[in-house]
Order: sequence, then C-alpha cells, then structure tokens
Amino acid sequence: MYKKLLALFVVASLLIIGVVSCAPAEEAAPAEEAMEEEAAPAEEEEAPAEEEAMDEGPVVIGYSPPTLEMTDFYVWGQEGLERKATELGLEIDVITKAPSTHAAAEEQLRIVEDFITQGVDYIWVVPVSVEAGDPIFEAANEAGIPIFVGHALYEDPEALNIINVGTDFEKTGTDVGNWISDYLACEGPVGIIRGAAGEYDGWRVESAIAAMAAKCPDMEVFASDYTDWLTENGLNQAKTLLTANPDIKLVYNPSSTLTLGTVQAIDELGMVGEVEVLDYDLIPTVQKMCKEDPPKVVGGLAMLPYEYGAVVADLIQKDLNGEEMTYTNEVPGVVVECDEFVTVFPDWYLAAAE
Repeated sequence: MYKKLLALFVVASLLIIGVVSCAPAEEAAPAEEAMEEEAAPAEEEEAPAEEEAMDEGPVVIGYSPPTLEMTDFYVWGQEGLERKATELGLEIDVITKAPSTHAAAEEQLRIVEDFITQGVDYIWVVPVSVEAGDPIFEAANEAGIPIFVGHALYEDPEALNIINVGTDFEKTGTDVGNWISDYLACEGPVGIIRGAAGEYDGWRVESAIAAMAAKCPDMEVFASDYTDWLTENGLNQAKTLLTANPDIKLVYNPSSTLTLGTVQAIDELGMVGEVEVLDYDLIPTVQKMCKEDPPKVVGGLAMLPYEYGAVVADLIQKDLNGEEMTYTNEVPGVVVECDEFVTVFPDWYLAAAE
C-alpha cells in the first residue's frame, strides 16, 4: 500500500513539475509576438521616409523657344537658367524643344502639351508669336503647371495666368529710333528689314519708325517685306532694298537672324563700308562682326538672353520656398555701340564672341 502511495506521489510530483516548467514557455510566446508587433509599426513608419527620399529629384522644366535653328539667342537663355540654378544650389533638368519654324504655332502647342503629359514641374515658353500664346497658356493653366512666358512684356499677365519674364519691345524700339536719329543726325535714308506680321515685329519696328519721324520728320525710311525672321529671306530682302535704294546709310534689323542676312547682302553687293548695320539682340555671333575692318555692325539693342533664364531660376527658387512669384518681371535692353559692349555684357558672354 505504501509503495503504491509513494508511486502515485512521485507521478503526481512529476506532473506538477512538468506543468510548472512548461508554463513560462507558453507565456513567453505571446510576449515575443507582442515585441514583433511593436517592431512592425516602426518599420512601416520608416517606409514612407524612404519612399519620399526616392521621390526627391531635380526640378524638371520644359523649355520651348520659338527656334533653335536660326539663332543661338535662346540657347543663351537656357545657359543663364542653368548658371543661376547652380549658383542657387537648385538641381534642375531642362527638357528643351523648339518648333521646326518660327511660324509653327500648332507645333509649339503640341510640344507644350507633351511637356504636360511628361509631368514637368514648370514650363518656360517663348511663343512663336504673341498671338500663338493663348492656347499654350490655357493648356498649362488647366494642368496646374506654372508657366513662365517671354521674351516680350505682356499686359496683365495675371489675367493670362502666366509669370511674365520679358522686355518692353515697344520701349526698346523707340530707343532704337531715337538712337538712329541722333547717330545719323537726321541724314538718312534708313532701311529696315521686317520680321513677321504681328506684335513682335510691330513693337520693334513701328515704334522705331514713329520715334524717327518725331525727331527727323524729313528723313526717309524704307522698309522691306516680311521675312518670317528667316536669315535667307532677310538676305534676299536686304539685297532688294539696297539695290532699289543704294543711298541707304544704315539698315536696322529687328533680330540678329536678319542681321546675318543683311550683312551677307552687303558683302555680295560690294557695299561694305558704305552701309552700316544696327542689330537687335547682339548675340555673340553679331558682336564678332563689330571687330571686322571695316566693321559690318556698328551696335544695336543689347538684349540679355541669359538674364531671362536667371530670372526664371530665381522665381522657381521662390516658389519652392513657398514665396509668391511676381507676375511681371522686366529684363531691360539698351542700345549700345560696339565699343560699349564691356559696359553691358559679362566677360563670359563676351568671350563667346572670340
């Protein structure tokens, strides 16, 4: 009997020990699971930060000038944008595409629509004409993408939903007319090579003609037919104009593209030294003509294409910092003679003419 009781006691003891020894292990499992569950949210909180870091990248700008074929004026605009962005520590990626001609309004609209489809952060456009701008502005506005527009100075840009970065062409055209009047002391005739029908040409040319008429009412002014801003057309129109009016003393070209054609026409007609040329833009290619003997170009309206790009970069930085962008941003131009370039242009831009 005793042995049976002892055996039962031993078995019971072993069972109790087994239960006690197993209990902590069973309780530990939920604790470990709880620790894993607590760790999981921490990993989930880190994930968005990693995704946000991956999403960070350069600011993408879609840039559409009216041409990249006829003149490097607009290339210098992009140069100014990139230089200023580097100075500001702003990482940018510029997608540049121009229409095939300076008159291809529908093509430029499609380019801007492609920028929108690509999801660019900002658009910078110089419309092929003032009149071509409206559908472009509307497309950008509907997409909610800020659009910088130049290089003319538009009235009431807020109503157009644009950030205007431009020059007052009417004012600079008047400055050109006053300069010609003083330079020639009202002793013409003066020749003018026209650009294209529209406000770009009207501002630069009509205001110059009006200023000359006010200062020198008796001075003759002869204007060509429209050239669509093309150098080849400028060459042909200049030859026609100078052949019909060989006593013209100076030819005014409302863009560097036309100056290149006029200078070639003077060469081909054997009139070097007899006819002077006044430019509008004064890109490095034209600046170089000032150094020829005799000089083919006497000066012109100094436009600052790189300044347009610098202003755009400044405005983007403001926008990224949560500051308000101003709707009107004027980049002035000034009429200068060849020996005055150093007072207007930076050294690096002048060096490009070497």
